[in-house]
Amino acid sequence: AAKYHLALEHVEVTLTQSRTPRGHLFRRLVTLVGDLDEIGSARLQHAAETCPVARTLTHGIEVETRVAVDRRVDEADAGHLHLAN
Repeated sequence: AAKYHLALEHVEVTLTQSRTPRGHLFRRLVTLVGDLDEIGSARLQHAAETCPVARTLTHGIEVETRVAVDRRVDEADAGHLHLAN
């Protein structure tokens, strides 16, 4: 909005997700608050559809999982030795 000098006061985005026979379906509702004409609204819609997040969602997602084990000793137990019988 600042790039195009649009009178945008607030943006609210609602994203919902459901499963369909074809896979996941994301629905995005963008609510614009401000004194916008049709051209300004269209520019902001285009920006929403071409932003990095939208491109990621529409061009496939790869998920990589890493697991880290935290082996720090709890400070409360650091001074005590626990022995099993």
